[in-house]
Formats: sequence, structure tokens, C-alpha cells
Amino acid sequence: MRLLFVRHGETDHNKARRIQGPLIDDPLNAMGEQQARALATHIAAEQAAGAIHLDAVYSSPLKRAWQTAEAIARVFRLDPVPVPAFREFSWGAHLGQTETGETLEAMKKAHAEWKSGNVGFRLPDGPAFAGESPALAWERAKAALFPILEKHPRGTIALVAHGRINKIVLSALVHDDLSRMEEFPQGNTSLTLLERADGAPPTGPWRALYVNHKVHLAGLPPGVPDHASEGAPPLV
Repeated sequence: MRLLFVRHGETDHNKARRIQGPLIDDPLNAMGEQQARALATHIAAEQAAGAIHLDAVYSSPLKRAWQTAEAIARVFRLDPVPVPAFREFSWGAHLGQTETGETLEAMKKAHAEWKSGNVGFRLPDGPAFAGESPALAWERAKAALFPILEKHPRGTIALVAHGRINKIVLSALVHDDLSRMEEFPQGNTSLTLLERADGAPPTGPWRALYVNHKVHLAGLPPGVPDHASEGAPPLV
């Protein structure tokens, strides 16, 4: 069984380095739309070559993820399935702020805590959304993810979501260790493919075939910088 993680395309708030989380429900900007089209074209070519077939597409209901999911799902004549539990990680009081000043310092502190193993370290609550920790985010994500995986014991499904929640879920599935989430960079419309034995439990073991695959963006203007991989093999 294979699980294809996709991060949404670029938004104006990505470009402004503003923390969207679940608070700002931005659509894709012009660049994000180009990225989504390029991703769909790439996946269509892989389908035509017999390299991939998606059995289902699940998505965060936030616009930026949903529009990206629709572009992929059309290739396979599927309807994406909304999963609210796949919404983006909540930075609580820092939602809507740019990654500067006090907010940037708070983010650095949080990253240091998580990397040290304190994955229960939680951001302060904001007026609209409570802050989360990686541990809390994994609990709400897996409550939705595991039933989906039990429904699809074989084949390939896509999960379209957001950078931080993808990192959290990937580190949990591959390493059973949320402190290693930064090993899974997630650029806009990047692909990360996991595999487990057919019929294995939702917890795996899972292995990553590739991470942050963005070959489909070659030729497009550079988008928001991220920890880009140097490349990845084709979908196999």
C-alpha cells in the first residue's frame, strides 16, 4: 500500500511569510495555480506510463489544499474527500502574524523544544484557535488517518494537506518520533511517497520512497523558498 503526501500550492500569505494555519483560508495565488496545473500534468504523465494509479484523494478542506486536491483528482476522475482533521497545525496566538520579531523568536523556541524531544510543547492560545503541540496535532490527525488506511489496505491514496501537519504525520509514520519532523521538508505542491506491506496495520512499518519531490516545477519561476531536495526518482 502506498500513501502519497502532497502539500498545497503557493498562496499570497505563503509569499508574505504569514502564518496561515487554520485561521487564514487563502485560495491559491497565480503561482500556486501554475504549480497545481504542473503537478496535475506530471501525475497524468505518470498515470499514462502506468507508474501510478490513485484509488482515492483525501484533503484538508482549507481552500489552498482543496484546490490542489481537485487538480490531482480530476486526472483520475475522482472526487476529493474532505477531512477536517487534516487542517494545518495551529500556532495559536501567532496565527496571522508574519515570521518576524517576537513571532519568529517564538517559532525558533518551539522548533528547539520539538527537536530536543519535547513534542508536547504547545503554543499559547489565540483568540480564534487554541495553540497546538506536535503531539496534539498527531492525535487529531491519526484519529482520521487510521480509519482511512484501514479502508484502503492496498493500492495508492493521496493525502493533500499542509507543510507542518504533513511533517508531523510523516515523522510519526516513518520514525514513530515526532522530533524528527524536519527530516521531511514540504515545498509547495511537493510529493512525498510512503510504502508499507499490503494488509499491514495503519502504523506500518512505513518507508519513504522519496521526500519533497518537485521535478514538475522545473521551468516555473521560483516560488517561496523551502528546504528543497535535489530531486527524486519518478513515481514507481
